[in-house]
Amino acid sequence: MTMQSLPEEPRLSIVAGARNNDYGGRFLRRIQMFVNALAAQADRHRLRSELVLVDWCSLDPFADALAAPPARGWLTVRVIQVPPKVNEDLPYAAELPFREYHAKNVGIRRARAPFVLCTNVDLVYTDALMQGLSGDLREDAFYRADRLDVAAAPDPWAPLDEIIAACAGSVVRSHGLIRDIGVNRAPRQRSPRVPRQATRIVRAMRAAPRVAAEHARRPRDLPRAVRDRWHRELGLHTDASGDFVLLAKGAWNRLHGYPELRGHGVHVDGLFLYECHFAGLEQVILPGVVYHVEHERSRPPQRSMTAADEGKAPWISRSDLQESLLTSARRRGPVLPHAADWGRPDLDFPERDLA
Repeated sequence: MTMQSLPEEPRLSIVAGARNNDYGGRFLRRIQMFVNALAAQADRHRLRSELVLVDWCSLDPFADALAAPPARGWLTVRVIQVPPKVNEDLPYAAELPFREYHAKNVGIRRARAPFVLCTNVDLVYTDALMQGLSGDLREDAFYRADRLDVAAAPDPWAPLDEIIAACAGSVVRSHGLIRDIGVNRAPRQRSPRVPRQATRIVRAMRAAPRVAAEHARRPRDLPRAVRDRWHRELGLHTDASGDFVLLAKGAWNRLHGYPELRGHGVHVDGLFLYECHFAGLEQVILPGVVYHVEHERSRPPQRSMTAADEGKAPWISRSDLQESLLTSARRRGPVLPHAADWGRPDLDFPERDLA
């Protein structure tokens, strides 16, 4: 009698959180496209991987409405169902029915691969990017990728090359290393690695008086100018970072996952990259891009909270963000709270394979 061989363990876990409330419109179409395209790419590049979808407190679980992707040889799809009671027990539950970084932490905690990529469900990865993901990854690095927003709404069941072509032909905005800009073509390729950062920090600090003087007559422009200069000198690619950040599973554990804030999660993704940097991880920008299918979205205000906002879920304003970045640089460590029970390892959530 021969012993049945065990399935190979995944090399990469891809984690995304979502809630079936039709956020942004055509939600189920977008998530089906994401699953189908990712499965096809995993097969094409022979990347043994798993997709961990965390359904955050949906009243109608989206796994019931999704179909298994046609290509399934190299990607397994797991759906973890977080019951509504979990969100109901959190502050501002009615105002914040979906907690993106709480959901991603649930997936990171339960990921099986040695490397974990956190992403979102309205994306298509290019072949160049998948080739980078299929290569050797480093435990002392965190990985980023550029994002291109597209106006297309590809058919989820179209062949992979048609989906990619539809995205490539409808780019409306580029999110790169410095800032987001409107474009009508893809950006130029950059070197995949960013140099050591110490001299960049010094240059940013030395430039501060001159930057302030240049904007003395335009004080409203100063916060953005300081932000752009700081990002440029430090070299961290924080734009659209919620859509793509990859770390070794051990690094996620050491950092205690994403901060789980009581209020809105705006700017959490970017601040987390500073925490990665000051934890000693080196940024690596992978070749290729992720295409993001544009949709309606809601954001909390960017201004500081006022008396009229009393009782609302708090958010990180732009001024709060600048102060957090400077505090992080001084402390060389985290400035946002990381829960000891991040990802809720104490709870046994229902899980099913998409088949």
